[in-house]
Amino acid sequence: MTKKEFAKELFKNSGLTTLTEAERATEAFIQTVKEQVAKGNTLFFRDFGIFSIKTSNRKEGRNPRTGEIIKLKPKKFVKFKAGKDFARMLNEKR
Repeated sequence: MTKKEFAKELFKNSGLTTLTEAERATEAFIQTVKEQVAKGNTLFFRDFGIFSIKTSNRKEGRNPRTGEIIKLKPKKFVKFKAGKDFARMLNEKR
């Protein structure tokens, strides 16, 4: 599902009066999540899930040309953990 398709679904399922409002709300939500997670904040959405930032462990890699072992820097990534209700909904039998 694309961002535009999501905005259309949001428009159908909400009290927003225009598709443009739904597109703006979608963009504002995404931008806010990105900004807050980039600041190191953990976002808790009850019954939906948690957005948090994690750091990978420092690892060793190998230069494919020389075979030399190199140390790779730790990297940050976003982790999403589904809430209980959301996870239950995903795993329901249909």
